[in-house]
Amino acid sequence: MITQGENYEFTKGYSSNKMLRSQPAETIAMAVEHNWEENEPLSEFILRDSDNGTLFQRPRFLQYHGRNKFRNTDPIKICFFKKGKLVALITGAVQSDTGEKKFISPFGSSYGGLVFHHALSFKEIEDIYSALIIYLEREYSHVILSSSPFFHSQTGKSQYIDHILLNKGFTITKSDIILVHRVGPEEKFPLRIDKKTLTELKQPLFKNKLRLETINGVDDESYRLLLASQERLLGTPTHTHEELLRIENLIPGTVQTFKAYSGAGLASGIITFRLNNNILSTFYVFDTPEGRNLKSNHFTYYHVAKSAFENNFKFLDFGSASFGWLPNYHLINFKEKFDGKPFLRHRFEKKFK
Repeated sequence: MITQGENYEFTKGYSSNKMLRSQPAETIAMAVEHNWEENEPLSEFILRDSDNGTLFQRPRFLQYHGRNKFRNTDPIKICFFKKGKLVALITGAVQSDTGEKKFISPFGSSYGGLVFHHALSFKEIEDIYSALIIYLEREYSHVILSSSPFFHSQTGKSQYIDHILLNKGFTITKSDIILVHRVGPEEKFPLRIDKKTLTELKQPLFKNKLRLETINGVDDESYRLLLASQERLLGTPTHTHEELLRIENLIPGTVQTFKAYSGAGLASGIITFRLNNNILSTFYVFDTPEGRNLKSNHFTYYHVAKSAFENNFKFLDFGSASFGWLPNYHLINFKEKFDGKPFLRHRFEKKFK
């Protein structure tokens, strides 16, 4: 249990203007800490007991950010307890560089919002959100939250969150399309690929004689190609090479690179993140112009999917295929060919003052 920081207790019948105390069996206790520290009970809750927890909500993952990376921004972690038992958690940041005090979750991460125990009922989840919003309304002028995509949820209860937030006056200000391949217990991945794509797969698999290498973490060669590939698209990677190495050092087994070689040269690669025991994410995809002609990305996608099946993942997250409300038609089309199915990641906002 969190023993430091601000501590609050709320009853089920609270009002938005005051906090009330009752017997411990009926209270929601909330502990607020301005750090991204993570102890063993917190790790176990996210990885074992939560319904929708992933790598991106772990305080330990957020520690890869340098202390001075974000100006006028402080980390925050809020834990919720019932009868002394941890039942929910939200990580994020407090930002105060625009003349207003904002609470943001996720911050410096792909997914955020409330992580809750898989056994909680709708009413219990709603009670926790009500307690959270009472606190946020008192402390902040602007709140930005995201909800978990449906495939993150073991029980499907993450769907409740959108309803709760909309019912409490939040507005959806951004909606990202996430394409996801569901890994079946008897994977028939090649049979589920678009026929033309399957034909294109045979070229790198057989004719071009590409070679696969898989490594833990990210090496210099792969990151150099990632930079060059992003520059061609007028972009830059979210993470520096040092940050990717730090993530793997903080949580070993998280970052893996699938590399496709044509002869002695690196043609393409995919950097994956292990989000939890159920979800593998293709976080970065990159290639050379020559590798694109050889369909080397088809080759690496195929082998990432094969690895997801062999390691008992349930979902292969192909990542976002939109820029907020603007769809990326090329990415959607490509990922659909690999049996990617759509899910939505909503961002909710509300201003209190």
